[in-house]
Amino acid sequence: MAKTSQPDGLAFFKNHLNKGMTQTDVVRLFGKDYKESVTEQAGEKCWTYYFSKDPNYQPTAPPYEVDQESLKSGKLQYQLSIVWDGREIKSYILFYHDNGRIKELKEKFFAGPYPNE
Repeated sequence: MAKTSQPDGLAFFKNHLNKGMTQTDVVRLFGKDYKESVTEQAGEKCWTYYFSKDPNYQPTAPPYEVDQESLKSGKLQYQLSIVWDGREIKSYILFYHDNGRIKELKEKFFAGPYPNE
């Protein structure tokens, strides 16, 4: 798996993933090294990016699941899942490891709850 360029902390994601972004915008930001899947609850297109400092990193879970093993071991720094509404960003969830726990940063660009809430 090719290495996706390393973002500099959580603020990078908060500052660069915005409402109205298109798939082209996201590819410009992170490249084409994503895994495409479909969300379980709503059947929407989802792109998953893996940010690792290890050039030999390989996910230990499918793209629609959190790679907990790699996050906990430090092989994976961030796992970013972007859900699309057509060609525009609908929401994202960023998973990361902090103080022994897997945490998430969520942002949605639509009204109402997430499908599973």
